[in-house]
Amino acid sequence: EYHLQGERGTGARHLSPTRRSSDLNFCVDLWGLVSLNPGCPGFAKAVQLGLSGIREEIARELSNDPAPDQEKSNTLAAMRTSLDAVSAYAHNLAQQAGKEAEQEADPRRKQELEHIQQTLLRVPDGPARTLEEALQTIWIMFIGLGLEGMDDDIALGRLDQILQPYFDADIKRQSSKRDREDYISHAIELVGCLFMMITSHRIAAPTIASWQNSGAPGVSSTVVGGVKPDGSDAVNDMTYIILKVTEMLCLNDPDMDARYMPGVNSRTYLKRVCEVNYITCGTPAIHNDEAVINAWSQHEGWAIE
Repeated sequence: EYHLQGERGTGARHLSPTRRSSDLNFCVDLWGLVSLNPGCPGFAKAVQLGLSGIREEIARELSNDPAPDQEKSNTLAAMRTSLDAVSAYAHNLAQQAGKEAEQEADPRRKQELEHIQQTLLRVPDGPARTLEEALQTIWIMFIGLGLEGMDDDIALGRLDQILQPYFDADIKRQSSKRDREDYISHAIELVGCLFMMITSHRIAAPTIASWQNSGAPGVSSTVVGGVKPDGSDAVNDMTYIILKVTEMLCLNDPDMDARYMPGVNSRTYLKRVCEVNYITCGTPAIHNDEAVINAWSQHEGWAIE
């Protein structure tokens, strides 16, 4: 791996003929099919069902169709293989955390490593039970998707909607005001850790990627606020926690977007979004839900959210 930028400038012409040919063929024949796809792959399902639950869905689909065509059979088999690979990766990380815990002399760090091991033994294979487990699942799946897709342009989706049920469950277990305040600080730290890992993560893309993307790195994205499928206010606790992390870190990756529905979302929310945008000099981007939904709802198959 090497950079295309040199003293003579930037361009594929500075690669050796053999490397240039192989990279261009890779770009046209394979990378173009799986790269530059900023769609949301559905992190919510992995968080809610776990990989074991998705495997069960695949098994049910096969049992309901005992004679699938070749394309369907190959697709479902590939899905299972991919899920198994992610599970193996998570278990290897858990094993490594356990080994490091055994050798760790600092009691506090030893406890952290043991906790990491137990978390990775549970998720992403099983459904998340806590905010921490939900975020761990998202991160592991993000790594897997980046390797499979050879691009970092992966949308996290509506992160506040995905995480709110786990925040609710966690906060209910806090017995005092002080405990709740400490938990909120911990939630901010956890989301901040996810954002920092995303912005520092770089995948093993081919050299030609730098040429095709003009040297720009992949940028993931997420969105908060807006409305639910029934048109009601979608702003919640995690919306504000994610906005706080955005304000504190001032990152350009993940790319932050905030939806605002006039007459549904509160002015307090809009003011907070504008405040963060001002402090960070431009993020999150602000989108008018009414205009966007009216535009997309003209096409069949698009939910109001």
